Amino acid sequence: MVVSHIADKIVSGELPGGSQIRQEAIANELGVSRVPVREALLQLEADGLVQIATHRGAIVSNLSKADAVDVFEARRTLELFLLEKAVEAAGAEDYERAEDILRRYDDAVQQNASPARLSQLNWDYHLGLLQPADRPRTLNVIKTLYTSLDRYLRLQIRPRSAQAAAIRDHWQIYEAYVKRDTKTVVALSKEHIDHAYEEVLLRLDQMPLSE
Repeated sequence: MVVSHIADKIVSGELPGGSQIRQEAIANELGVSRVPVREALLQLEADGLVQIATHRGAIVSNLSKADAVDVFEARRTLELFLLEKAVEAAGAEDYERAEDILRRYDDAVQQNASPARLSQLNWDYHLGLLQPADRPRTLNVIKTLYTSLDRYLRLQIRPRSAQAAAIRDHWQIYEAYVKRDTKTVVALSKEHIDHAYEEVLLRLDQMPLSE
């Protein structure tokens, strides 16, 4: 609970890069002691969202091109690896779940849902496609990457044109997935990830960020 609470503040921009996280304030918000807050900050440091500095405490990590390159390339490698295994293992329940998420994503875009809602549906979709691979350790690494990626993808997904492109990509990947066309699923997914990657780097170039 404490980890997700702080992570949500960071991803949403409520706690921007470079800002100090006051443990006492977080503890008071959640009605907990400082011990679980301290433990949560250590987890977030491991996830790359926070830096713990001597004499300054916990500082929100800045967005940077170097970090974006790191997390996007890690995501691409691991996600495509799992997709190759998931396509053949997936069944009717997996297809139904993915289709349901896609329809809810479509509805959320039409209703101008919050970035947090769109982001959650996006990750639910991608994780759902990967789940049949039955590689829990690798999947947990990807989940950690998604937490870091969320800050960057919210730069890219804000325009309606980007949301429409994401919907189109997701449905195309889904159609190949239910046909068990592994080659097409991997190719379309790589294109989808790389497009978001390029858009994020472009937006980072337009912002005064730390390298």
